[in-house]
Amino acid sequence: MDRALNFNAEIPAEEVKERVVLPAGDYVFQVFDYKETHFNGNADFDIPACEQAEITLIVKHEDKTAFVNLNLRFLESKLPRISSFMRCVGLIKPGQGGNLQDLPKCKGLYGMANFTVSDDKRFNNVKYFRDYKPEYFADLAKAKAQEKKADDEEIPF
Repeated sequence: MDRALNFNAEIPAEEVKERVVLPAGDYVFQVFDYKETHFNGNADFDIPACEQAEITLIVKHEDKTAFVNLNLRFLESKLPRISSFMRCVGLIKPGQGGNLQDLPKCKGLYGMANFTVSDDKRFNNVKYFRDYKPEYFADLAKAKAQEKKADDEEIPF
């Protein structure tokens, strides 16, 4: 359970993390977190209230790890982006229909996307998703196999 803090609370060193902003480009990501929330809308931009998926992507690049937040608003105008994300992580295939109820299954899945850098250079955005192709993850599979082999070699029995 979460607990309330007061103004005298200390922040542990492990909670102070460097913000990682990736250079613009294509990266393999893993879906780190998925939450279903409600968006209250924005009258200034004529966006109605709707349900949304708040998704956190994790990208490992060189020796750093970046977290990228993605909000998929459940609006008809956003269906191309939602379906693109679902194709990217392999939840649906091109030309195949899908259901928003399948989105929670994305947690832990991998995909590839093109990331941009915000104008103020403080965070990354997803420009577009790439359709799922196993060859995107060949290097990732090799790295995982090598990690497993190294772990197995360290077992003393």
